[in-house]
Amino acid sequence: MRQSSVRSLVYALGLVALASPLISKVVAQQAPPAPPAALINTPDDPLLRGFRWRSIGPVGQGGRIDDIAVDEKNPSTYYIGFAVGGVVKTTNNGTTFTSIFDTYGSASIADIAIAPSNPDILYVATGEANNRQTTSYGDGLYKSTDGGKTFTNVGFKDAQTLGRVIIHPRDPNIAWIAVGGYLYGSNAERGVFMTTDGGKTWNKTLYVDEYTSATELAINPANPLNLWAAMYQRERTAWGFNGGGPGSGIYQSVDGGKKWMKVTAPGLPKGTLGRVGLDFCKAQPNVIYAQIEAALDKEPAGAAAPAAAVTPAPPATPVGRAGAAGAPAAGGQGRGGRGNQVPNPQYSGVFKSIDKGRTWTFQSNENQRPMYFSQIRVDPNNCDTVYLGGVGPTKSIDGGTTWTGLNNMGHVDNHAIWIDPLNSKHVMYGNDGSLDITWDGGEKWESPRLWSAGLAYHASADNRHPYRVCTGLQDNGSWCGPSSVRNGSGIRMWMWQSVGGGDGFQSQIDRENPDIFYTESQNAGIQRYNYDTGEVRSIRPSAGLSGGRGGAAGGGGFGAGPGRGNILNPIPDAVIAFNWNSPIRLSPFNTMIVYLGGRSLYISRDRGDTWTTTKELGKGIDLNARSIMNVKYDTPACGYAPPAGAPAPPEVAGGRGGGRGRSAGPGEPCILSKNDGYVANEFGTMTEMAESPVLPGILWAGTDDGNIQVSRDGGVNWEEVGKNIPGVNHEYYVSGLEASWYDAGTAYAALDGHRNNDLKPYVFKTTDYGKTWTSMSGDLPVLGNVNSIRQDPVNKNLFYAPTELGFFISLNEGKNWHKFMPNLPTGRTDEVLVHPREHDLILATHSRAVWIMDDITALEQMTDEQLAKDAALLPTRDAVAWKTDRRVGTEIPGDKWWQGENAPRGTAIAFYLKAAGGDAKITITDTATDKEYRTQTTPSMAGLNRWQWDLCSTPIAAPPTGGRGGGGGFGGGGCQGGGRLAQPGVYRISVSVGGKEIGTQTFRVLEDIWLSEK
Repeated sequence: MRQSSVRSLVYALGLVALASPLISKVVAQQAPPAPPAALINTPDDPLLRGFRWRSIGPVGQGGRIDDIAVDEKNPSTYYIGFAVGGVVKTTNNGTTFTSIFDTYGSASIADIAIAPSNPDILYVATGEANNRQTTSYGDGLYKSTDGGKTFTNVGFKDAQTLGRVIIHPRDPNIAWIAVGGYLYGSNAERGVFMTTDGGKTWNKTLYVDEYTSATELAINPANPLNLWAAMYQRERTAWGFNGGGPGSGIYQSVDGGKKWMKVTAPGLPKGTLGRVGLDFCKAQPNVIYAQIEAALDKEPAGAAAPAAAVTPAPPATPVGRAGAAGAPAAGGQGRGGRGNQVPNPQYSGVFKSIDKGRTWTFQSNENQRPMYFSQIRVDPNNCDTVYLGGVGPTKSIDGGTTWTGLNNMGHVDNHAIWIDPLNSKHVMYGNDGSLDITWDGGEKWESPRLWSAGLAYHASADNRHPYRVCTGLQDNGSWCGPSSVRNGSGIRMWMWQSVGGGDGFQSQIDRENPDIFYTESQNAGIQRYNYDTGEVRSIRPSAGLSGGRGGAAGGGGFGAGPGRGNILNPIPDAVIAFNWNSPIRLSPFNTMIVYLGGRSLYISRDRGDTWTTTKELGKGIDLNARSIMNVKYDTPACGYAPPAGAPAPPEVAGGRGGGRGRSAGPGEPCILSKNDGYVANEFGTMTEMAESPVLPGILWAGTDDGNIQVSRDGGVNWEEVGKNIPGVNHEYYVSGLEASWYDAGTAYAALDGHRNNDLKPYVFKTTDYGKTWTSMSGDLPVLGNVNSIRQDPVNKNLFYAPTELGFFISLNEGKNWHKFMPNLPTGRTDEVLVHPREHDLILATHSRAVWIMDDITALEQMTDEQLAKDAALLPTRDAVAWKTDRRVGTEIPGDKWWQGENAPRGTAIAFYLKAAGGDAKITITDTATDKEYRTQTTPSMAGLNRWQWDLCSTPIAAPPTGGRGGGGGFGGGGCQGGGRLAQPGVYRISVSVGGKEIGTQTFRVLEDIWLSEK
């Protein structure tokens, strides 16, 4: 990456990282080589030395931001906290950024607070405050006293989610924090806590109950003894959400946060409350705004909307972009005003006080999806100018009565807002696309995307030269881009191409024709593409006009929907529904065969033109018989009162499995934000699928309600075998399924219990088609759910486990695990694949987009047979003498741009030593002339030793220390010190250690014949 991107990686000009002293530098192509940044998160096992992850993007799409913290005395210095991507800092007003939180326990950021009296003191709260079904969790509160150079954990390690942090304006030892607590369960460590000794100790000063979180804090700018807090009762389960209750409310302290009083002032809504946002006006501290989620359950039954003392406001214009629409929130409030809805002061909206909170006035019903946003910020210099977050951000210049959409912004779903107290026209928004900045009060926007902080779910790759990678990003569509380019300047953000909208999820590429590939948005909005012909076709299964019980359309506006059906064997009264993250697979035996997992498994033999369907594979649980926070889930979602004389709101299609159901009217008990984040009939759908690569027709299917089904006849008959897994809740989400590369009856499963408030890792193995299972969790950390499991296709004992808190590898089939993150920042990792030709690892991280570890050939050879030897030269991968492609060379002035890292040039030479044996001498001979081409002497160590040959001959002079030397990365360039680049041919390697030869072998340097490959 470019200096302005995460980690400030300087390797992008073809420089190979030093993962150990045994890997040499390759000379940069365009400029003098900079010293490599220190390798972070190095492995502790000597067999894992010498490897290094590199970032390839995509970046132009950004990643979800939860908070922006600015040194308001010096606004050119600020911090950005990503929901799952750590913290970056700029000291030059956003020209470049440095990642400062890469090695700590969690990358999920809830809030950042800078001490007003000392900007070197800051707190970083982990565990994002969002309540989404994809929300990650943290490991506590961190403090820095040196401007973010180092951090120390100062508590709340078990809280999971945190909220706002406020630091006293004059005494940095005094601070307050809103603690959210468990999202998927109850716990006592939640509420408002206070420290008076700089975070050494914390006292809980506001607590309601084990389900009520503190989410927001605000401090009176004129009186630090006056604080306000928002309390939020909520709980999410694996199948639903209840976002409100009697615990929710607004609290005030007048003694510096030691004691709190619930605010029940006139003008506030009377009904049950959900999430609340708060902010003071700094210009007039007696002015306070609150954005409140409220139910009408305390209104008279059957009441229409009462007359309001305000003029009905036209709805703000939604902000959108192609393909960004998602499934509507179930039970949550949408756009303010709901079109022509009469404003209702008892319903969710914006409220204002001009007398320090003694009384309140209703301003409008503007409150978009409160459980996910609820961010309100007041202009520090003008109390009538207010900004809101939401799907489409809005601005009011009349105290919150009317709202205008900020339609030129670069992205939707806005979670963070900052307004410059020195220049009110300077506003920054943090959203699911990263950062948007305006200098004219929202007329025009700048959208810097200088970090690889994308929330990738999955990755796929083709077999081009170099190969391309496709991935799907949360709320940022699907993208395909190069793994490397034939140019020393590296991968640019514009080299990634958009291939799908919505929330991007899974993709598959035809192995025989890479121009044909598939992408998917939420709830199986599946598309088939043909690069060669330009064809784009929706192939979502549909039963036709009836749509099947539960509806065939949906998925955020994608898919076939009602109309002509494409299911050849429609099952009467079938539920056609899909998971938020639905599995797509191509058969390993025939790329015409496509599998798509939903409530049933859909199988196509003509690339998705038509489908056949199996029986339903989930448990079919009736969610209406269940409860959340002791509220029966058949209770309707909270609705709104229609205008007088208007018909009641229609019921929303529900159906078996826990649909949204109808909306409650005034006076009825109801659930706020009911089921928000899930669509109708989603629970009980497939999350994982695999076909045995050993024997056609052996199919495995895993669901979000805990079923693991196996079929031995291509999907005709199924047996549920997840019930045979010992020691787990059999409703845990199936997050990984891997059919063995070596045996038809062997498979591996990962279960994710964090949606049931169990954060432990679960990996299992069966060798008898699921009749029995044994644990493979080994010594994985006790916290960190496993998001997928993969077996290496070359080494049957080599396994990969992407987890919520990092990436792990096992060399002995799960008995022992090692964190394998050299150069990879801490963060959630979701899926890994081994490139079938290059034997690279390709990692989809739901934090920092896509990363590649080049050439794991040596790892794949770490068998018991090799490890039993005293020394062994491991197989060397063929190298390619890549040409330079001038067509991708561009000139970019200045520093405000991002650059992904190219693969290292040449090939890695690896050897294993049971014990250190002195210096190693590596000799490379051109077999055409039988002359030595390169010799290298380097220290050796016990374990794995790797040295990267850059295709250069032995230097005849010392490399220059300055100036523009020769090139050296992927894609050509010269060699420093008078060396020559190797020509295509066969080369022989011999390695001796301590004067004793340990092995010799040959490999090829291939000619680059693929420059014009499509």
